[in-house]
Amino acid sequence: MAASRAGDDDLVTEVEGGEREGVVSMDVLLQVTLPIVLILAFLVVTEVQSLTDQIQRLQKDIEGTATGRLVQERDVALLELQEQLLYTATGEVGAAAEDELGLDRYAALAPPVAAVLEGTIDPAFAAASRAVHVALGDDRARRGTEARLRRAVEERFVALIDERTALAGEPRRRLLDITAANRDAFETRIRGYVEGFADGAAAVQLDLMLRWLRDPVASQRVEDDSLGLWRAVRSSRESATGDASIDAFIDLKADRLVDELGRQGVPLLGRTLEKSDL
Repeated sequence: MAASRAGDDDLVTEVEGGEREGVVSMDVLLQVTLPIVLILAFLVVTEVQSLTDQIQRLQKDIEGTATGRLVQERDVALLELQEQLLYTATGEVGAAAEDELGLDRYAALAPPVAAVLEGTIDPAFAAASRAVHVALGDDRARRGTEARLRRAVEERFVALIDERTALAGEPRRRLLDITAANRDAFETRIRGYVEGFADGAAAVQLDLMLRWLRDPVASQRVEDDSLGLWRAVRSSRESATGDASIDAFIDLKADRLVDELGRQGVPLLGRTLEKSDL
């Protein structure tokens, strides 16, 4: 039993170290970036109105005296306005997707180990886990979510043009024609959102796994169900195969949690399994 506890402690220490570092880094990042995000949001709204007014003035001048310089200035302003509106649309869509997935509430719904052992996991956590799994469960699911969010950004972009500008005719057609650079920028940002969603959900599931590995009752449950492996662990503690036996026992404990969660309708993300090396 002591060997198993030592193995557990090593695994917990290693994974918790990375988790703590990520949490601290995220807290510091939020403290630094939140004021910047608020300032940028104000600047985006102001800049959109300024660029719209500039484009309208240039368009009137072009209609009176169609010079190449004025057309060029208008087109540059249109590209800047397109960038600003796409930035706004992407932020709105990303925030809506996070709320839809319930990631801000997911950690609060995570069950205690006792609930897993007793088969009384909150149905709300199970439902949230299934929704997260559908959207983020593996590479294919994440690609599908990215594609859905890209379409949503493009739709919101068109709506923002109608809401925040009074452009028509050629200027509006040019504004609707998203450049390769602007498309790449907002698609990269969408991928960042999706990866962040997957990491956040996996962190909640990994925390549950760590609590399970530390829990003495969960350990006893696995030992009772696998006495043969436990005897092998105890007999090999002083041998060259001791570490391998202990690792196998810890893996069995983690696998048992995966099975128990699956039985109660709680699928784990592929990213969770990858990070736990299962």
